[in-house]
Amino acid sequence: YALSEIHRIRAEILVKKNIKANDELIQKELDLADEVASEQNALSFELRNAMSRYVWKNTPGTLQNLRSTYGRFTEGFETKDLKEAKELMEEKASVHV
Repeated sequence: YALSEIHRIRAEILVKKNIKANDELIQKELDLADEVASEQNALSFELRNAMSRYVWKNTPGTLQNLRSTYGRFTEGFETKDLKEAKELMEEKASVHV
């Protein structure tokens, strides 16, 4: 059930260590997290993975992935994860205004 989350958390730990050599391993862990979440149709885990990837890379591609994943939700917008995702996207938008 939580395998996707385990891979995501491993990636976040590596990000916090801030060692450039870990980038390949971070990418691998996030890719595994995405693969498992997708196989399980676990949209909430997909959103968490998208947020982690965006915070780590902060690129237009990761922002688009976050927006796309967020856009697949039809309910639950008051949950912590969806609120946090919206804040991340709004923060990025306000930087470019």
